[in-house]
Amino acid sequence: MNESVLVRIKQYIKVRAELDTELTRLKMLKSTWQREQYRLSDKVSKELPGTISALKTRIEALTADEAAAERTKGAGYESFTIGGKQYAEQKDAEAALVTLVGNMEFDTPKLVGQWRGFQMIAVRKTITFEDSTSIVIQGKGTYTVKATSKANLSKIRKCIDGIGDDLKRAQGNLIAAINDLKTAKETLEQPWVYEAEFQEKTARLIQVDAELAADANREPPMEQTVIAQPEQTTAEKMELPSFEELLEEGKQLAAHLQDRAAPRQQEPHLA
Repeated sequence: MNESVLVRIKQYIKVRAELDTELTRLKMLKSTWQREQYRLSDKVSKELPGTISALKTRIEALTADEAAAERTKGAGYESFTIGGKQYAEQKDAEAALVTLVGNMEFDTPKLVGQWRGFQMIAVRKTITFEDSTSIVIQGKGTYTVKATSKANLSKIRKCIDGIGDDLKRAQGNLIAAINDLKTAKETLEQPWVYEAEFQEKTARLIQVDAELAADANREPPMEQTVIAQPEQTTAEKMELPSFEELLEEGKQLAAHLQDRAAPRQQEPHLA
């Protein structure tokens, strides 16, 4: 293999190493991109449509409850019904509610009162050996406040009056979810940004490998050299014996060697 071929092979090996490094980097980027595509596919097919459907249902309930809250705000709706009994004063209703909730059995939800068209359902549970009680405010939707030894009705009032704010947040979340779904669909339709570079360098690597294989198998042309033959001597120019003559001489030589190799018979010993 001549020097020019060796130089070319070294150049190809260097180019191949560079291409291999670049392709490894690109393959890692593509693997990350593919995982992101799978994640987006799940968001488009399941997660975001489920979120949008739940938000629409929530907004429908919040809209109805906000209207009820606005309709019952102010004079004429200040009396409370606790345990089936009406209370005109909030402090009396608060005391009755605390007593009623405190005497509840665990893990058994119970309707404890009504106010402004909303039902109040108490849920008492034991969490890590602590008494945890909450009050669920039930309209078209549900809203939860933590029950304590005081100010429960003030918390319930604040919760009902804040339904309008809950509605605005839900509407904002719905718009965001719809935009997220649109963006995710558009992203899924886009090809990998490095695809052209990856294909180009892959093709170049195949070409370099082919060139390396061709150079490794390429043999340099044989130089034809005319070797001067020495002039035959007089003895060489003499006629050579025939095959039959050589065969006969061989037989004779073999017989002679055989006779020499045979053991000689010992002469008798005279006393």
